[in-house]
Amino acid sequence: MTTPLRHPTRTPRSDRPGRRLVTRSRRGSAYALVLITSALVSVIGLSAIGVVRIQRRSAEDSADIAQARLNAEAAIEFGMLAMQAKSWRSTKANGTWEAGRKFHDGEFTLDVTDPLDGDLADDPLEPVRILGTGACGAARFKLEVMLEPELTPLDALRTCLHAGGDLTIGLLHVVTAGGGPLSTNGKLNNSGTVTGDVEAVQVTSAGVIVGALTTPAPAKTMPGATALSYYRGIATPLGAAGTIEHVAIGAADNPLGAENADGVYYIDGGSGDVTLRELRLVGTLVVDLANKKQLRIIDTVRLEPHRADYPVLIVNGELVLDFSGSALSVLSESSASTNFNPIGIPYAGVTDVDTGDSYPSTIQGLVYVTGNATFSTTASVNGTVICGGNATLSGTHTLTHDSTLYDNPPAEFRESATMKVTPGSWSQKVD
Repeated sequence: MTTPLRHPTRTPRSDRPGRRLVTRSRRGSAYALVLITSALVSVIGLSAIGVVRIQRRSAEDSADIAQARLNAEAAIEFGMLAMQAKSWRSTKANGTWEAGRKFHDGEFTLDVTDPLDGDLADDPLEPVRILGTGACGAARFKLEVMLEPELTPLDALRTCLHAGGDLTIGLLHVVTAGGGPLSTNGKLNNSGTVTGDVEAVQVTSAGVIVGALTTPAPAKTMPGATALSYYRGIATPLGAAGTIEHVAIGAADNPLGAENADGVYYIDGGSGDVTLRELRLVGTLVVDLANKKQLRIIDTVRLEPHRADYPVLIVNGELVLDFSGSALSVLSESSASTNFNPIGIPYAGVTDVDTGDSYPSTIQGLVYVTGNATFSTTASVNGTVICGGNATLSGTHTLTHDSTLYDNPPAEFRESATMKVTPGSWSQKVD
């Protein structure tokens, strides 16, 4: 019997072993891929948001830092503006001038100090340090700059002699002015001869002028009322009045009293005149006189400042200069029986113990007189004489200007001492 031929029984594809597992695995992989892709998209999205936030925060921080710097600069400008007031050194304290002052979107703090001694008021020639601290949000910025004084001297310091009142030169008398003019804020009354230039607001009589006459010349600013009190405040009482003679006085040696390291001494004339003769001074002498009283400088003297930036003589009252003999007169140690260059007061760097030397009789430096000044017989001045009243010259006088007085004007003899930025001094400070 023949067995019928049968085809092998095939398992349907869906029933093959492992097929369902493969399909499910592929579906799971696709699902995982979707999840991963979604996660990546989320991460990328979040990252992008984070980047934007960081960029925004960075921009905000940069803006805050920029504003903080502007606020620091504003603090410094605020301080420099305050220094335009003439009295700022005496009215402002050393230290913080402004703390937390609101400005734009932040604030600033201003500190102004004297880096030398911590005292803004003691010396107008000392530098100043300005520190501006600007704040905006969490940002802080500190900026520092140094300022130094820029001096504007009184115009009178370029003259040999300047009178706040009238300038009178006697009949046939001769005045030689070298290196600078004679000057007056009043009238020129010249009956003699001037060898040199003259500047006058008005002219009554020009006389003989061997030089240039400028008229009407602008009136010159006179020293302020504090000139006398400033130098009196740093002076040591000389311990003498009346007639002072036969003595050498300096910063390191004062036979009449206590010594002053800057050579600044003070005389209270009381109710009488004060006379200086046959003496040598290396310092600054401040003489305070009663109304209409005089300081008389007669015979032979030699006066010169101890400090080049100080006057040699300040007189609250009237001054009479009456040197004996000619302009070539000398201060003689033998005639005065006095050693004028003892230890502590050298002349041309030399000291000794004898009385055989002699010195040119002259006044060297700045002389300031609040009242009238009278020049009689002869007088020799190498510097500048400023008098608040009238100046009268009779005799033969030689006045020679010293340009260092104008180049380095003494305190109280300046139009102003404005502050300017020291080149190269700007710097950022970090705590």
